[in-house]
Amino acid sequence: MHLFNRCVVLTVLFFIAAQARAVEFGAFGDVNFRQQSESQDKGSFALGGLDIFATQELGEHTHAFMEFVYEDVGNGEGFIIDLERLWVKYAMAKALQFSVGRFHS
Repeated sequence: MHLFNRCVVLTVLFFIAAQARAVEFGAFGDVNFRQQSESQDKGSFALGGLDIFATQELGEHTHAFMEFVYEDVGNGEGFIIDLERLWVKYAMAKALQFSVGRFHS
C-alpha cells in the first residue's frame, strides 16, 4: 500500500500544479488468448498490463507527463501499480529543452 499512497499523492500534485489547463488522458493495454492444440481445453484469456497516462501543459514552455502501469504479479497474488514515467520538461527553444524525472531508458 505504501507505493499506492505515493502514486495517489503524485497524481494529485500533478493535477493541482496546473492553472486551469487541460489534461489529456490516455490508456493502452493488452489481452492474450492461449490454447494448446493437443489439449481438450477451450483456452483462456489473460489480462496483460494496463497503462494509464496523462500529459499537461503547465505553462507556455513547460509540459508534464505521468504514466502508471497496472500489472498482474503472475503468481495469483493480484495486481501491482508501478510508476513507469513521471517527468517535467522546460523548452527554452526547439533546440534547447531540459527534462527532469523518471524516464524509460
